[in-house]
Amino acid sequence: MKLRIEHDILRNILGESGRPADKNDPSGWRFYNKSDLNLWGLPENWWYRLDKKGHGKQVSFPIKMKVQLDWTPLSFVLDKHRKLIPARRKPLELLLVQMKKRDYSV
Repeated sequence: MKLRIEHDILRNILGESGRPADKNDPSGWRFYNKSDLNLWGLPENWWYRLDKKGHGKQVSFPIKMKVQLDWTPLSFVLDKHRKLIPARRKPLELLLVQMKKRDYSV
C-alpha cells in the first residue's frame, strides 16, 4: 500500500520508533509494533474489524514501513506550437506499508 504523506510530518509522528527490518539492507524498511503507532491518534480498534457475530480480521504485527521519494507518472502537454512534449514531473513523498492480516474472533 502506498500513502502520500509529507516526510517531515511522518518523521515527527514516528520519531525513532520501530527497528530496522534488516541491519545489512540500506533500503530503509523498518518494523513497527502496535505500541509504536500509539502517537498517531488512531481509534482504539484501528487494527481489527469485526462483524456483528464477533468474527473478522486483524493486522498481524509487526507492520513493515518505509518512506520513499518518487515522481508523478510521465504525461505530455502541448507546447506553443501544438506539439506534444513531456510534462514537468513533480516529486511525491510516499509511505510504503506492508502488512499481513489474519482471522480474528472474540
